[in-house]
Amino acid sequence: MAVDALLPVIPAASEGDRSNRLTLTGSFVRGTGIADLITSGGGAQFPPLLNPQQATPAPIYEPNIDSSLVTYDRDNVVHTINWTAFRVGLQYYLPPSGRFLFAANYTQSHSDNLWKLYPRGGADVELLGTTADTSRYVDANLFWDVTPALRLGISGQYTQVEYLDGINKPHNLRGMAQTVYVF
Repeated sequence: MAVDALLPVIPAASEGDRSNRLTLTGSFVRGTGIADLITSGGGAQFPPLLNPQQATPAPIYEPNIDSSLVTYDRDNVVHTINWTAFRVGLQYYLPPSGRFLFAANYTQSHSDNLWKLYPRGGADVELLGTTADTSRYVDANLFWDVTPALRLGISGQYTQVEYLDGINKPHNLRGMAQTVYVF
């Protein structure tokens, strides 16, 4: 299931005047086996194969499927991975000219069954620290339309993931500058 919305809260006064225009956007996605559609997935991997003969190197399962869509539980039963994701955003053209644009977005995805497929302990315990069931992304952007063909911008982004081990919650903070020339 997917739902998208675009809501012009403060519409433009005229076609040529973008000042004081506010638009809200949103998306919601819920499904199973869809990590490739929402660019999520948490890095879910297949658990290690049993190796009762202690073969070296240990046997490796070579899947013929995109990662993070399905995995096997401890009983070797395949399960699709459930994902819920949403995004909210806003765009505001600052007065008086509308040549400055502020935009911000928040995105989050979460799997409600991944933890059941990777229980604590056993041969797959190391996967708990590398498989994420939640990710968050926030950005804030300021753009300036120098001319109708030239836009300059700066952006700050924050990302965080929560791994199944409950301890590991790395984050990343970064900035970016850009120049866009439309011809």
